[in-house]
Amino acid sequence: MPKNRTPQTIKSIVRKLRGLFVAMAIVLIASIITTFLTGHKVMVLRDAVEGRDLAIKRLQELLQNVLNAETGQRGYLLTNSAEYLEPYEGARQSISANLTALTTEDVSEYFPEDQTAELASLCRQKLSELQSTIEMASPSEAVQTVQSGKGKDIMDAIRMRVSSLQSEQENARDQALKDVQRATLVRTTMFVVTAIINLGFLLWAFNRIKREMSAQYVIALEIAEQREILSVTLASIGDAVIITDTEGKITFLNKIAEDLTGWTLQEAENQACATVFNIINEYSREPVISPVDKVLATGLIVGLANHTLLIRRDGIETPIDDSGAPIREANGTIRGVVLVFRDFSSHKEAERNLIQAKEQLEAASHAKDKFLATLSHELRTPLTPVVATLSTWEAKHSLPSELELDLQLMRRNVELEARLIDDLLDLTRIEHGKLLLEKEAASTHGLLDAVVKLYKADCETKKVTLSCRYQATEEFVLADPARLQQVFWNLVGNAIKFTAPGGAIEIITINPEANRLEITIADNGIGMSSETLGQLFQRFHQGDLSPDQKSRGLGLGLSIARALVDSHDGTLTASSKGPGEGSIFTIKLPTVPPPPARPSLSGAHSSPTQRSLRVLLLEDHEDTATVLAQIIRGMGHHVAVSHTVAQANKLIHEETFDLILSDIGLPDGTGVDFIKEARKVCDTPAIALTGYGMAEDIDRCLSAGFNDHLTKPIDFERLQRTLDLAAQHGLDA
Repeated sequence: MPKNRTPQTIKSIVRKLRGLFVAMAIVLIASIITTFLTGHKVMVLRDAVEGRDLAIKRLQELLQNVLNAETGQRGYLLTNSAEYLEPYEGARQSISANLTALTTEDVSEYFPEDQTAELASLCRQKLSELQSTIEMASPSEAVQTVQSGKGKDIMDAIRMRVSSLQSEQENARDQALKDVQRATLVRTTMFVVTAIINLGFLLWAFNRIKREMSAQYVIALEIAEQREILSVTLASIGDAVIITDTEGKITFLNKIAEDLTGWTLQEAENQACATVFNIINEYSREPVISPVDKVLATGLIVGLANHTLLIRRDGIETPIDDSGAPIREANGTIRGVVLVFRDFSSHKEAERNLIQAKEQLEAASHAKDKFLATLSHELRTPLTPVVATLSTWEAKHSLPSELELDLQLMRRNVELEARLIDDLLDLTRIEHGKLLLEKEAASTHGLLDAVVKLYKADCETKKVTLSCRYQATEEFVLADPARLQQVFWNLVGNAIKFTAPGGAIEIITINPEANRLEITIADNGIGMSSETLGQLFQRFHQGDLSPDQKSRGLGLGLSIARALVDSHDGTLTASSKGPGEGSIFTIKLPTVPPPPARPSLSGAHSSPTQRSLRVLLLEDHEDTATVLAQIIRGMGHHVAVSHTVAQANKLIHEETFDLILSDIGLPDGTGVDFIKEARKVCDTPAIALTGYGMAEDIDRCLSAGFNDHLTKPIDFERLQRTLDLAAQHGLDA
């Protein structure tokens, strides 16, 4: 190092340069503030000019509307035609709005209150004079009033007052314009002057820095030579390396350290280590004391605690593990610190991803379950009175014979709609392994026929041919009929959806071998690409639609269908030769022998009970409450209906009941709240009637004190059996 460039000299130069740049910053800030203030003054003055212009405009509008009112009055008096009263009335309303604007809008500050009050008084006098002449019974009398000159005097006074106010505003506006010009000139002058000062300052600083750079050239050569030797030595080290001097300022970074910190060696040189090596605690987000500072303070080798993050220059956070050690001369004097650290991202990222994925899955699952439970309840509730009414009609056999098929069709579709609502909950049930199946020997041909009937109208509307070829002799399978029909309904519906008008769909059943059934649903629709086939049964996946398709659906049907088929020990596969070549869905299931004939269930609603019950029905949906009460009374029972928890609580304290039927979602609480209160005063058997059908909903009801749980829309045969059981023996608590 040259003798005239000692460390103390360099420090002095750095301090001078720092002061230089601070001074430059102060001048720049001062110029910005000055320009801003003068610019703000110009804007204020311009706003004043615009305000004066608006005030003049308001005066002109007022005068014009007064003239319009007078013109309308004159026209009416001359012609006695009501057509002139329309502009007159419009002008009267505008005058009122103009006077209000002069006192309430931004222009009110430009008019003295006494002057605007005087002008308003003159306008009201003029309007009164105009109105009085219009209301006079005799035209000649009105003309005499006009000719008296009173109205003209008022009009002249209005013109004079408006002219005076307008003149004042124009003079003030002209003065404001002059002020704007002066302020603009001041702002421009100050901007030019401060710009010249700043440019001169920058030129001086440039020359000063240039001289210092020249003086440092020899030192830089020596440092470069030493650095080259050191960089060659450290380049082969696999970890990141930072070297600092005794003040904690960086003198060297290897390539790995550059990558991890985001600083190049040239940028980081002479920077404080804490600036480049910016580390925080992963959890507290508090800064961590640099190992360099610890080494310089203690002279010992130190390491970082766990959960330390390095913040790159661009803000990216990297988990690291490091250690720092002092660099000593032969005599033990510390010359600096060497910091060695490594990227710990892979391990931390894997750990973080696992935790985040778990939290996201739990949150999404909870939100989805809550949404589906609420949606199910809201959709089920209005179906209950519909199902109840249809069931009542069907049980009475009072409809004409030609309507019985329609009644069955309506009930079948409403019940299917209820099943579709249940499908919204299937994803959660499948995920949690709570999909309940009520299996029996079911006729696949019968289920397919029911689906074909359901889609008959859709096929006719779209002009799609839907045909069936039942070649299988073994067609019974052990299945939940509703769930299997749900699969058929979904696949046939998809085929119709993706088949163009005039297309064809065919359902074929065969027995490829003993005890095996194969069901094929084939269409000549838009087909599928290999990419679509690969993702077809994934949840929320939606394939490409035909140009005329407007609705994409939720992308859940095929996923649920496959899960349902799997739960029946079967398989569901799809194939297509490509776009435009149609699609084929194949279901394979094991078969079972046909079931024995079962007795008819007709007349189930009219089965006799042992005694009449007093039933408390708590239901806030009025249609549902009305229909349920009618049905239960039709079974021979007495029903007290309550629409709120408060009413129900009052009833159970005043009366004795044999059975309680309660909804869960109520306007002033829940059925769970009610049954907990009821159990304090009675042990009357209670059944929850609700649209909340998740497993946890059922458990919650039973835990609260209900004896049973019925999901809306209600199975009225089951309700009948429950009432019969309660009438005979009561329900088990």
